[in-house]
Amino acid sequence: MANDSKKEVGEANIASKYYYEHFMSLHDRVKCQYSDLLTKEDLNFYRAFSALGVHARYLLIRLLLRKGVYFNVDKIHYSDIDNVKGAFEELIAAGFLINNPDISIEDLFSLFTKREWVEFLNTNLTDGAVCKLSDSRSVVYELVKSHVDKNTVFQKKRLVELTAREWLRNLQFFYFGNIRQTLSELILSDLNIRNFESYELNSDNRLFDCQESFRLLLLINLVGQVTSVLSANKKEVSSLEDTLSAIEFNDAAAVLPIIIESAKRLKYFDVYVFESDAAHLGAILQSWLDEKGLTAKLNGSEQVSLYWFLFRALESIDDRWKRLDKSTVNEVLASKFYRRCRRAAYVIGFALEQRGKLQEALLVYRFSGDAQSVEREIRVLAKLAYNDQALQLCSSVLNPEVNSGIDVNESLQEFAESFGHRMTRKSSYQYWPKPKRYEPNTVSLILDKPEDVRMNSGAEQAVISYLESNKAEFFDPTVKIKGDEGKCFFVENNLLMTVFGLVYWPLFYADIKGAFTHPFQSLPHDIYDSTFLEKRLREKSEIDSNILSQCYLPADTLMKMLIAKKDCRFILAGLNAIDSSCLTLALTRIPSQHWRVLFDRLWLDLREHRKGLPDLVYFPPEETNALDYCFIEVKAPNDRLQDHQRRWMKYFNQYNIRHYVVNVEWNNRGAQPVEG
Repeated sequence: MANDSKKEVGEANIASKYYYEHFMSLHDRVKCQYSDLLTKEDLNFYRAFSALGVHARYLLIRLLLRKGVYFNVDKIHYSDIDNVKGAFEELIAAGFLINNPDISIEDLFSLFTKREWVEFLNTNLTDGAVCKLSDSRSVVYELVKSHVDKNTVFQKKRLVELTAREWLRNLQFFYFGNIRQTLSELILSDLNIRNFESYELNSDNRLFDCQESFRLLLLINLVGQVTSVLSANKKEVSSLEDTLSAIEFNDAAAVLPIIIESAKRLKYFDVYVFESDAAHLGAILQSWLDEKGLTAKLNGSEQVSLYWFLFRALESIDDRWKRLDKSTVNEVLASKFYRRCRRAAYVIGFALEQRGKLQEALLVYRFSGDAQSVEREIRVLAKLAYNDQALQLCSSVLNPEVNSGIDVNESLQEFAESFGHRMTRKSSYQYWPKPKRYEPNTVSLILDKPEDVRMNSGAEQAVISYLESNKAEFFDPTVKIKGDEGKCFFVENNLLMTVFGLVYWPLFYADIKGAFTHPFQSLPHDIYDSTFLEKRLREKSEIDSNILSQCYLPADTLMKMLIAKKDCRFILAGLNAIDSSCLTLALTRIPSQHWRVLFDRLWLDLREHRKGLPDLVYFPPEETNALDYCFIEVKAPNDRLQDHQRRWMKYFNQYNIRHYVVNVEWNNRGAQPVEG
């Protein structure tokens, strides 16, 4: 109830001083950690900010916490700020706000409600047109677009533009090292709406050691965001391609604002990109294009496509990164940059492949080089009928002696085995062994579909009801049960990941240099790095010997830890998602030996293996002695087992962990098993 009451605390009921203090906390930490990296512009902004009156400072912070950069002054009211209009005048005089800015019709339209625009139009329309409240917002927008003069609006309404947004964005990126988290993180944490574990922090634990590494990581994040949002919107991409094809460009900086503005119009683009970002990236890209002799692409000899441009921007940032003084780039930062760069390249490559530009996609996938891109590269080679090359790459993936330059994981190896076998009949390769595909124990059930579907398709729900009705003989027909019913729970990935998190909690939050640079991390920066466990071998050894050496995990200790940590943000699992009775049964019925082998697989590839675990865990009545538990993957009609799910079951089989696949069909005649 305490948390609920705190969630009800609205922005209007919290004093502006409260927001100001959180902002100063963020700013002071950045100034302490990165005083040598802050630019002259950043320092000048803060000096100007410090010179403001207290209420002007409060108002600026409140505006920064709102969305957008344009505001209607008449709509801004804060009861705890004396003379809001006077504070606005002070901010305008100091340059933090621009009065009556050069604003687009689209941004202007967003500042008023539909009702306000209808009233405004009907007052100012002179050609006999009528606007009705029943008209859709898009219809009203078209009328505003064709009939409204911005100067007429300025005469009636006071509009301002916020200029300090970039300053705050830079402070936040220094503080968090990503574009997702904002000043709101401090406020939500203080309200107990979003909590984080406490861990050691000191001033020399910083992510950035030079201004250029800060700018390049910021740019790679922004390019990645632009790429992701655009690639998900084919209509916008098509329109943008038409725009680019019709323009002659003199330099790269002329193209970037067009692309960025296009992305900013889309629904899910929720980060701020500024003119200075486009100018900086444009300068880097133009220098790289000139050096590579690719400037002709911008001078009309060849059409400039959107994805060509985004990929070249990515390459130019990567090239500049490689030229940084290595002493100014720590291992954690380098890994973070590498992951962002490869992910953005994969998205570009996949977009090119979908558009049928296979040669270009091949180039981008090779640049990315991660396991996902290598798989796509093999598929593209096959589409281009480069069958021998595709098979050679499959062979390299499977040969440890020659795949040192390839990012190989279990998924890629399995794909190379099966795809290589299918490809042999199309190439000069004489023999490729057929991979052995693991087939788990499968049972089919005909069940009534629940009337109140609470889980996915309802199949999991139906199987839980079936198994909790004294159906232990489902697993062993010789077992006859009397007494208590068994228990079955919907867990998916959460059970294993929760226990994994609780057992290794001290390891995840160990004081390792560079792992934590601010107080709002749900996990260390290097969680997915190949060297993560290597840096924490001492902690792992202690946990394995103290906890996993027992026959069963210490249920009381782990349950107490769950209660203490359940509100903490933990990216690997939702600690509130597991039923306490399920966790208690899991800790008392699943032996430590099984937990250990499950954890061992997670450590091999935490990002990949945290997915694909079965839907259900079933604990039969203790009187059965037939089994302590088993995992069950439920498949509704027309659903099938996914590759990553099959890999987990193959692993279960290797270590004698009981598991089943249950195929469900619907009928109205009652539940009955079918031979499977």
